[in-house]
Amino acid sequence: MSSFDNKLSFKNIAEKICIYLKENKVEPDTRLPSEREFMRMWGGSQPTVNKAVSCLIAQGLLRREGRKLYTASAKKSAAKRTATKTIHVVLPYMEFNSIPVVKHNLIEAAHDVVSTLQWSVIPMLSRTPQEQTEQLLQLCKQDCAGFVLWPLAGLDSAGMLHSFTKKKIPFVVCDIDLGDYDFIGIDNEVGARKGVEYMLGCGHTEIAYATVPQTVSSLQSRCRGYYSACLAAKLPESAERIFETGGNGREHAESLAQQLLDCCPKLTAVFCSNDTLALHLMNALKALGLDIPGDISVIGFDDIDASSLSAPTLTTVAQNFYMLSVMAIEMLICRMNHLRAAQSLGPIKIRLEPDLVIRESVLDIR
Repeated sequence: MSSFDNKLSFKNIAEKICIYLKENKVEPDTRLPSEREFMRMWGGSQPTVNKAVSCLIAQGLLRREGRKLYTASAKKSAAKRTATKTIHVVLPYMEFNSIPVVKHNLIEAAHDVVSTLQWSVIPMLSRTPQEQTEQLLQLCKQDCAGFVLWPLAGLDSAGMLHSFTKKKIPFVVCDIDLGDYDFIGIDNEVGARKGVEYMLGCGHTEIAYATVPQTVSSLQSRCRGYYSACLAAKLPESAERIFETGGNGREHAESLAQQLLDCCPKLTAVFCSNDTLALHLMNALKALGLDIPGDISVIGFDDIDASSLSAPTLTTVAQNFYMLSVMAIEMLICRMNHLRAAQSLGPIKIRLEPDLVIRESVLDIR
Protein backbone atom coordinates (compact mmCIF):
# COMPACT_ATOMS: atom_id res chain seq x y z
CA MET A 1 0.00 0.00 0.00
CA SER A 2 1.54 3.35 -1.05
CA SER A 3 1.80 6.61 0.89
CA PHE A 4 -1.05 7.91 -1.31
CA ASP A 5 -3.70 5.74 0.34
CA ASN A 6 -7.26 6.93 -0.26
CA LYS A 7 -9.70 8.15 2.37
CA LEU A 8 -11.21 4.68 2.88
CA SER A 9 -7.81 3.28 3.82
CA PHE A 10 -7.29 5.58 6.79
CA LYS A 11 -10.97 5.37 7.75
CA ASN A 12 -10.73 1.57 7.74
CA ILE A 13 -7.73 1.74 10.07
CA ALA A 14 -9.62 4.15 12.35
CA GLU A 15 -12.58 1.75 12.39
CA LYS A 16 -10.28 -1.16 13.24
CA ILE A 17 -8.82 0.78 16.17
CA CYS A 18 -12.34 1.54 17.44
CA ILE A 19 -13.30 -2.13 17.10
CA TYR A 20 -10.09 -3.10 18.92
CA LEU A 21 -11.02 -0.77 21.80
CA LYS A 22 -14.56 -2.20 21.98
CA GLU A 23 -13.67 -5.88 21.65
CA ASN A 24 -10.90 -5.64 24.23
CA LYS A 25 -13.04 -3.48 26.54
CA VAL A 26 -10.21 -0.99 26.85
CA GLU A 27 -10.65 1.35 29.80
CA PRO A 28 -10.00 5.11 29.69
CA ASP A 29 -6.37 6.18 30.15
CA THR A 30 -5.07 2.76 29.05
CA ARG A 31 -1.83 2.59 27.11
CA LEU A 32 -2.32 1.25 23.57
CA PRO A 33 -0.08 -0.46 21.00
CA SER A 34 2.16 1.89 19.03
CA GLU A 35 1.38 3.01 15.47
CA ARG A 36 4.05 0.58 14.25
CA GLU A 37 2.28 -2.26 16.09
CA PHE A 38 -1.04 -1.24 14.54
CA MET A 39 0.68 -1.44 11.14
CA ARG A 40 1.80 -4.99 11.88
CA MET A 41 -1.70 -5.95 13.04
CA TRP A 42 -3.64 -4.64 10.04
CA GLY A 43 -1.23 -3.49 7.32
CA GLY A 44 -1.33 -0.04 5.78
CA SER A 45 1.45 2.48 5.40
CA GLN A 46 2.81 4.59 8.22
CA PRO A 47 1.19 7.81 6.88
CA THR A 48 -2.18 6.02 6.70
CA VAL A 49 -1.99 4.73 10.27
CA ASN A 50 -0.67 8.09 11.49
CA LYS A 51 -3.56 9.82 9.76
CA ALA A 52 -6.09 7.48 11.38
CA VAL A 53 -4.57 7.98 14.83
CA SER A 54 -4.47 11.77 14.36
CA CYS A 55 -8.15 11.81 13.46
CA LEU A 56 -9.06 9.73 16.52
CA ILE A 57 -7.02 12.06 18.72
CA ALA A 58 -8.86 15.03 17.25
CA GLN A 59 -12.14 13.18 17.91
CA GLY A 60 -11.14 12.80 21.54
CA LEU A 61 -10.94 9.01 21.60
CA LEU A 62 -7.15 8.79 21.95
CA ARG A 63 -4.38 10.96 23.32
CA ARG A 64 -0.60 11.10 22.95
CA GLU A 65 2.07 11.45 25.60
CA GLY A 66 5.32 11.75 23.70
CA ARG A 67 5.37 8.68 21.46
CA LYS A 68 2.96 6.69 23.62
CA LEU A 69 -0.73 6.27 22.76
CA TYR A 70 -3.50 6.13 25.36
CA THR A 71 -7.26 6.07 25.39
CA ALA A 72 -8.76 9.37 26.47
CA SER A 73 -11.06 10.14 29.38
CA ALA A 74 -14.59 8.90 28.72
CA LYS A 75 -16.20 12.16 29.84
CA LYS A 76 -13.97 14.32 27.68
CA SER A 77 -14.51 12.02 24.69
CA ALA A 78 -18.28 12.26 25.01
CA ALA A 79 -18.12 16.04 25.28
CA LYS A 80 -16.02 16.27 22.16
CA ARG A 81 -18.29 13.97 20.15
CA THR A 82 -21.38 16.07 20.87
CA ALA A 83 -19.76 19.40 20.01
CA THR A 84 -20.49 20.96 16.62
CA LYS A 85 -18.17 23.70 15.35
CA THR A 86 -16.80 25.29 12.22
CA ILE A 87 -13.14 26.01 11.67
CA HIS A 88 -11.54 28.04 8.89
CA VAL A 89 -8.43 27.32 6.84
CA VAL A 90 -6.84 30.42 5.30
CA LEU A 91 -4.42 29.47 2.54
CA PRO A 92 -2.77 30.83 -0.64
CA TYR A 93 -4.26 30.67 -4.10
CA MET A 94 -1.55 31.14 -6.73
CA GLU A 95 -1.01 30.68 -10.45
CA PHE A 96 1.74 29.02 -12.50
CA ASN A 97 1.66 29.65 -16.26
CA SER A 98 -1.91 30.99 -15.82
CA ILE A 99 -2.99 27.73 -14.16
CA PRO A 100 -4.55 28.07 -10.68
CA VAL A 101 -2.46 26.37 -8.00
CA VAL A 102 -4.21 25.51 -4.73
CA LYS A 103 -2.71 23.10 -2.20
CA HIS A 104 -5.82 20.89 -2.24
CA ASN A 105 -4.23 18.46 0.21
CA LEU A 106 -4.37 21.16 2.90
CA ILE A 107 -8.14 21.39 2.52
CA GLU A 108 -8.47 17.60 2.17
CA ALA A 109 -6.54 17.04 5.39
CA ALA A 110 -8.72 19.52 7.28
CA HIS A 111 -11.90 17.82 6.04
CA ASP A 112 -10.52 14.36 6.85
CA VAL A 113 -9.82 15.30 10.46
CA VAL A 114 -12.91 17.34 11.31
CA SER A 115 -15.31 14.95 9.52
CA THR A 116 -14.67 12.44 12.30
CA LEU A 117 -16.08 15.05 14.70
CA GLN A 118 -18.95 15.99 12.40
CA TRP A 119 -17.54 19.52 12.35
CA SER A 120 -17.20 21.60 9.20
CA VAL A 121 -14.36 23.39 7.42
CA ILE A 122 -14.52 26.62 5.44
CA PRO A 123 -11.49 27.25 3.18
CA MET A 124 -10.56 30.87 2.51
CA LEU A 125 -8.28 31.33 -0.54
CA SER A 126 -5.98 34.35 -0.69
CA ARG A 127 -4.39 35.68 -3.88
CA THR A 128 -2.46 38.53 -2.25
CA PRO A 129 -1.24 39.45 1.26
CA GLN A 130 -3.75 42.30 1.24
CA GLU A 131 -6.62 39.91 0.52
CA GLN A 132 -5.42 37.58 3.26
CA THR A 133 -5.33 40.51 5.68
CA GLU A 134 -8.95 41.36 4.85
CA GLN A 135 -9.99 37.74 5.37
CA LEU A 136 -8.36 37.65 8.80
CA LEU A 137 -10.02 40.91 9.78
CA GLN A 138 -13.35 39.40 8.75
CA LEU A 139 -12.72 36.30 10.90
CA CYS A 140 -11.83 38.46 13.88
CA LYS A 141 -15.06 40.43 13.56
CA GLN A 142 -17.05 37.19 13.28
CA ASP A 143 -15.51 35.76 16.47
CA CYS A 144 -14.81 32.49 14.65
CA ALA A 145 -14.26 29.29 16.65
CA GLY A 146 -10.67 28.85 15.39
CA PHE A 147 -8.58 28.77 12.25
CA VAL A 148 -5.39 27.52 10.61
CA LEU A 149 -3.35 30.09 8.70
CA TRP A 150 -0.94 29.38 5.84
CA PRO A 151 0.36 32.95 5.47
CA LEU A 152 1.43 34.55 2.24
CA ALA A 153 4.86 36.18 2.25
CA GLY A 154 4.32 39.87 2.90
CA LEU A 155 1.28 39.41 5.15
CA ASP A 156 1.13 42.29 7.64
CA SER A 157 0.45 40.20 10.73
CA ALA A 158 1.71 42.67 13.33
CA GLY A 159 -1.09 43.45 15.76
CA MET A 160 -3.72 41.52 13.83
CA LEU A 161 -2.95 38.08 15.25
CA HIS A 162 -2.63 39.62 18.69
CA SER A 163 -6.27 40.69 18.32
CA PHE A 164 -7.28 37.03 18.04
CA THR A 165 -5.24 36.23 21.14
CA LYS A 166 -6.96 38.99 23.10
CA LYS A 167 -10.36 37.65 22.03
CA LYS A 168 -9.25 34.12 22.99
CA ILE A 169 -9.78 32.79 19.47
CA PRO A 170 -7.35 29.88 18.97
CA PHE A 171 -5.34 29.54 15.77
CA VAL A 172 -2.31 27.72 14.39
CA VAL A 173 0.18 29.21 11.92
CA CYS A 174 1.79 26.92 9.33
CA ASP A 175 4.87 27.18 7.10
CA ILE A 176 6.00 30.71 8.10
CA ASP A 177 6.69 31.30 11.80
CA LEU A 178 5.09 34.64 12.68
CA GLY A 179 6.21 34.90 16.30
CA ASP A 180 4.67 33.97 19.65
CA TYR A 181 1.89 31.78 18.28
CA ASP A 182 1.32 28.06 17.80
CA PHE A 183 3.29 26.98 14.75
CA ILE A 184 3.90 23.87 12.68
CA GLY A 185 6.20 23.68 9.68
CA ILE A 186 9.38 22.12 8.44
CA ASP A 187 13.03 22.64 9.28
CA ASN A 188 13.91 24.77 6.27
CA GLU A 189 17.60 24.94 7.09
CA VAL A 190 17.92 21.16 7.20
CA GLY A 191 15.98 20.92 3.93
CA ALA A 192 18.32 23.31 2.15
CA ARG A 193 21.34 21.40 3.39
CA LYS A 194 19.84 18.19 2.01
CA GLY A 195 19.47 19.81 -1.39
CA VAL A 196 23.05 21.07 -1.45
CA GLU A 197 24.43 17.75 -0.25
CA TYR A 198 22.60 15.97 -3.05
CA MET A 199 24.09 18.31 -5.67
CA LEU A 200 27.53 17.77 -4.17
CA GLY A 201 27.00 14.02 -4.23
CA CYS A 202 26.25 14.28 -7.96
CA GLY A 203 29.60 15.99 -8.52
CA HIS A 204 28.49 19.63 -8.67
CA THR A 205 30.92 22.08 -7.09
CA GLU A 206 30.08 25.20 -9.13
CA ILE A 207 26.65 25.98 -7.74
CA ALA A 208 24.50 29.01 -6.93
CA TYR A 209 21.43 29.83 -4.87
CA ALA A 210 18.46 31.78 -6.27
CA THR A 211 15.84 33.22 -3.95
CA VAL A 212 12.88 35.55 -3.90
CA PRO A 213 13.13 38.46 -1.39
CA GLN A 214 13.88 36.99 2.03
CA THR A 215 11.10 38.74 3.88
CA VAL A 216 10.09 35.75 6.02
CA SER A 217 11.96 33.48 8.40
CA SER A 218 11.47 30.33 6.30
CA LEU A 219 13.29 31.85 3.32
CA GLN A 220 16.05 33.16 5.56
CA SER A 221 16.50 29.67 7.01
CA ARG A 222 16.73 28.11 3.54
CA CYS A 223 19.43 30.58 2.59
CA ARG A 224 21.36 29.84 5.79
CA GLY A 225 21.14 26.13 5.05
CA TYR A 226 22.55 26.64 1.56
CA TYR A 227 25.36 28.87 2.82
CA SER A 228 26.41 26.59 5.70
CA ALA A 229 26.35 23.47 3.50
CA CYS A 230 28.64 25.11 0.95
CA LEU A 231 31.06 26.23 3.64
CA ALA A 232 31.04 22.75 5.18
CA ALA A 233 32.00 21.39 1.76
CA LYS A 234 34.82 23.99 1.52
CA LEU A 235 33.16 25.81 -1.38
CA PRO A 236 33.36 29.46 -0.24
CA GLU A 237 32.82 30.83 -3.76
CA SER A 238 29.61 28.86 -4.18
CA ALA A 239 28.51 29.93 -0.69
CA GLU A 240 28.67 33.57 -1.80
CA ARG A 241 26.72 32.97 -5.03
CA ILE A 242 23.35 34.05 -3.66
CA PHE A 243 21.12 35.79 -6.19
CA GLU A 244 17.94 37.52 -4.97
CA THR A 245 15.24 38.17 -7.54
CA GLY A 246 12.30 40.54 -7.28
CA GLY A 247 9.77 37.71 -7.17
CA ASN A 248 8.57 34.39 -8.57
CA GLY A 249 7.36 35.70 -11.92
CA ARG A 250 8.53 34.69 -15.38
CA GLU A 251 10.17 38.05 -16.01
CA HIS A 252 12.22 37.76 -12.81
CA ALA A 253 13.37 34.28 -13.84
CA GLU A 254 14.39 35.49 -17.29
CA SER A 255 16.51 38.26 -15.79
CA LEU A 256 17.99 35.79 -13.29
CA ALA A 257 18.90 33.30 -16.01
CA GLN A 258 20.90 35.89 -17.92
CA GLN A 259 22.55 37.11 -14.73
CA LEU A 260 23.64 33.60 -13.80
CA LEU A 261 25.20 32.99 -17.20
CA ASP A 262 27.00 36.36 -17.16
CA CYS A 263 28.34 36.07 -13.62
CA CYS A 264 29.00 32.32 -13.38
CA PRO A 265 30.17 30.89 -16.73
CA LYS A 266 31.30 27.63 -15.06
CA LEU A 267 28.01 27.12 -13.22
CA THR A 268 26.62 23.55 -13.32
CA ALA A 269 23.74 23.67 -10.79
CA VAL A 270 21.26 26.10 -9.22
CA PHE A 271 19.30 25.62 -6.01
CA CYS A 272 16.09 27.71 -5.92
CA SER A 273 14.28 28.79 -2.76
CA ASN A 274 10.93 27.55 -4.10
CA ASP A 275 9.53 25.42 -6.92
CA THR A 276 7.75 28.22 -8.77
CA LEU A 277 10.99 30.12 -9.21
CA ALA A 278 12.81 26.90 -10.17
CA LEU A 279 10.24 26.01 -12.84
CA HIS A 280 10.31 29.48 -14.37
CA LEU A 281 14.11 29.45 -14.26
CA MET A 282 14.26 26.13 -16.12
CA ASN A 283 12.05 27.59 -18.85
CA ALA A 284 14.18 30.74 -19.04
CA LEU A 285 17.43 28.78 -19.31
CA LYS A 286 15.96 26.55 -22.03
CA ALA A 287 14.88 29.68 -23.94
CA LEU A 288 18.53 30.77 -23.88
CA GLY A 289 19.53 27.49 -25.52
CA LEU A 290 20.66 25.51 -22.48
CA ASP A 291 19.68 21.93 -21.74
CA ILE A 292 18.24 21.00 -18.34
CA PRO A 293 19.94 19.09 -16.77
CA GLY A 294 22.61 18.53 -19.43
CA ASP A 295 24.08 22.02 -19.11
CA ILE A 296 22.65 23.19 -15.77
CA SER A 297 20.93 21.18 -13.06
CA VAL A 298 18.12 22.75 -11.01
CA ILE A 299 16.63 21.93 -7.61
CA GLY A 300 13.52 23.50 -6.09
CA PHE A 301 11.85 23.58 -2.70
CA ASP A 302 8.27 22.67 -1.58
CA ASP A 303 7.22 19.96 -4.11
CA ILE A 304 4.16 21.69 -5.54
CA ASP A 305 2.06 19.65 -7.98
CA ALA A 306 3.60 21.32 -11.06
CA SER A 307 7.04 19.97 -10.07
CA SER A 308 6.13 16.44 -11.11
CA LEU A 309 4.61 17.62 -14.40
CA SER A 310 7.42 19.79 -15.78
CA ALA A 311 9.87 18.75 -18.49
CA PRO A 312 12.20 17.64 -17.06
CA THR A 313 10.45 16.84 -13.79
CA LEU A 314 11.86 18.88 -10.91
CA THR A 315 14.02 17.49 -8.14
CA THR A 316 12.89 19.27 -4.98
CA VAL A 317 12.90 19.40 -1.19
CA ALA A 318 9.40 18.27 -0.28
CA GLN A 319 7.05 19.41 2.42
CA ASN A 320 4.38 16.86 3.34
CA PHE A 321 1.58 19.41 3.21
CA TYR A 322 -1.08 16.84 4.00
CA MET A 323 0.58 15.66 7.20
CA LEU A 324 1.45 19.23 8.25
CA SER A 325 -2.20 20.17 7.83
CA VAL A 326 -3.43 17.13 9.76
CA MET A 327 -1.14 18.00 12.65
CA ALA A 328 -2.13 21.68 12.52
CA ILE A 329 -5.84 20.84 12.66
CA GLU A 330 -5.19 18.39 15.48
CA MET A 331 -3.29 21.08 17.41
CA LEU A 332 -6.07 23.61 16.80
CA ILE A 333 -8.81 21.23 18.00
CA CYS A 334 -6.85 20.50 21.17
CA ARG A 335 -6.60 24.25 21.80
CA MET A 336 -10.33 24.70 21.12
CA ASN A 337 -11.32 21.85 23.43
CA HIS A 338 -9.06 23.01 26.26
CA LEU A 339 -9.31 26.76 25.79
CA ARG A 340 -8.89 27.73 29.43
CA ALA A 341 -5.84 25.55 29.95
CA ALA A 342 -4.43 26.71 26.60
CA GLN A 343 -4.37 30.32 27.74
CA SER A 344 -1.80 29.50 30.43
CA LEU A 345 0.51 27.61 28.06
CA GLY A 346 3.14 29.18 25.84
CA PRO A 347 3.11 28.71 22.07
CA ILE A 348 3.77 25.22 20.73
CA LYS A 349 6.24 25.06 17.84
CA ILE A 350 6.83 21.90 15.80
CA ARG A 351 9.31 21.57 12.93
CA LEU A 352 9.46 18.41 10.83
CA GLU A 353 12.40 17.29 8.71
CA PRO A 354 11.60 17.52 4.98
CA ASP A 355 12.41 14.88 2.37
CA LEU A 356 14.33 15.17 -0.89
CA VAL A 357 12.32 14.04 -3.94
CA ILE A 358 14.74 13.01 -6.71
CA ARG A 359 13.46 13.45 -10.25
CA GLU A 360 15.06 14.40 -13.60
CA SER A 361 16.34 17.97 -13.25
CA VAL A 362 19.74 17.09 -11.70
CA LEU A 363 22.48 15.36 -13.70
CA ASP A 364 25.10 13.19 -12.06
CA ILE A 365 28.40 14.52 -13.48
CA ARG A 366 30.81 12.45 -11.43
